Amino acid sequence: MNLTAVLSNNYTVHDNAREEIILDGETTVATITARHGLFPRFEVGVKIPYVSHSGGFLDSFIDSYHRTFGFREGGRDQAPGNRLLYRYRRDGIDRVLLNTSGSGIGDLAFTAAWQLYRSGGGEQEGLALNMSLKAPTGDSDQLRGSGSTDIAFWLTGGAEGKFEFGKWTSYGALGMLFLTEGRVLAEQQKQWAAFGSLGIGWRALNWLAFKNH
Repeated sequence: MNLTAVLSNNYTVHDNAREEIILDGETTVATITARHGLFPRFEVGVKIPYVSHSGGFLDSFIDSYHRTFGFREGGRDQAPGNRLLYRYRRDGIDRVLLNTSGSGIGDLAFTAAWQLYRSGGGEQEGLALNMSLKAPTGDSDQLRGSGSTDIAFWLTGGAEGKFEFGKWTSYGALGMLFLTEGRVLAEQQKQWAAFGSLGIGWRALNWLAFKNH
């Protein structure tokens, strides 16, 4: 079992002839993940996210950071400080609007993984088949969930080996996601989506690793 927390400070504004989107606020997602092996090569798990949206507290720090290093503000310096406004407008109608802070449980995900292959020796390679079932337990009106039940299947693979200057790793994933009709922009939602990732890593020391993906 482990706990991870991700804090995101968001600011973006875009518009065209029909659409306008403003994402200004902070979102924190704390996730408890538990996994248990049922058989030598098969495990099940659950992910329980807790989602919080707020105006946050990092705006002044990020503005100072941008000014110090000469980074572009992108309009951030003209927006109200520590504001929460997540809005998507299409054809003059607000399709998504969140401007009130709140927090709660997000969408629960039940997972399973089956190890298809694993080699031994100095260079290790592995391949696994993964499955995820996401339940619509989060409040979609407060953007803590999508309102849909999602099923995903994907393959993950990786290889690692040791050499004189540390350990190298390579990894990747490829899969498909099926979504039922959700409650967030349902009319613009696609039912099927492919996804994938690819990366390499180098662990120079036991406590220091670099990854690129």
